[in-house]
Amino acid sequence: MACSVFRWGLKLWLTSFTCLWVYPHEYWIHAKPMKAVEETGVQLEIGCGHHFPKSVFALKDQVMTSQDVFLEGSDQTQKFVTKRDITIRKGQYTIVPRVPHLFQFELTRNGQSQPVFWGRCLVANDPFSRELLLQGHGLEIVPSLNLLDVKPTSEKTVQIFLDGQAVSAEATLTHPDGKEETFSVADDKTAVLNINQEGVYCLIVHAEGKGSSLVFHVGDPIQ
Repeated sequence: MACSVFRWGLKLWLTSFTCLWVYPHEYWIHAKPMKAVEETGVQLEIGCGHHFPKSVFALKDQVMTSQDVFLEGSDQTQKFVTKRDITIRKGQYTIVPRVPHLFQFELTRNGQSQPVFWGRCLVANDPFSRELLLQGHGLEIVPSLNLLDVKPTSEKTVQIFLDGQAVSAEATLTHPDGKEETFSVADDKTAVLNINQEGVYCLIVHAEGKGSSLVFHVGDPIQ
C-alpha cells in the first residue's frame, strides 16, 4: 500500500515537473466557440498534455510570460488573462465581430527570460492575412491563406519561421477525429497539410529547441 502511494505521488510530481519545465508535454490554446461572426464572449483554454485536446496539467503562472491578442488590421496588441484550474488554464475574452483574431501565449523555462514555446489559436470566419500569423517574433506557424476552406480540391500548405526567418521543423497535425499525423517541413519550401474534413485541428511544430502550436477550425464556424 505504501509503495502504491509513493508511486502515485512520484508520478504526480513528475507530471508537475515536466509541465513546469516545458517538454516533453505539448501545449495549446483553444477558443470556445471558434467563431467571430458577432460580438460574443469566448472561453480560452490553455492546455498541457500529450494529445490535444486532453489537458492533464494546468501550467503555472511563473512559466507564462505573455498572453496576447492580435487583431486583423490593427497595430495594437491586446491582452487576455487566464487562471489555473485543476488540469487547465481558463479565461474569457470578448470577440470583435467579423475580425480575425490570433490568441497567443508564450512559455519560458524556470530561471530563463527567453520563451521556448508559443501557443496560438486562430479564430476567423473571414479571410485572414499572412501578416496576422507572421509577426516576426518567436517560432511561428504560417499556413496558406486558404487554410479554413474545407474543399478537398483546395491544397493547403504551411511554412515555419523563427524570428522571421524560414526554418526546417518537425510537425504533428492532430485531426478532428483524434488521428495524429507527423511530417517534416523544409526551410526552403512549404509542406502540404492533409486537411479533408471540417472540425478543429491542432498543428504542433518543433525547431531548434523551440516549439509552437496553432489551433484552428476548418469549415463553418462552430459553437
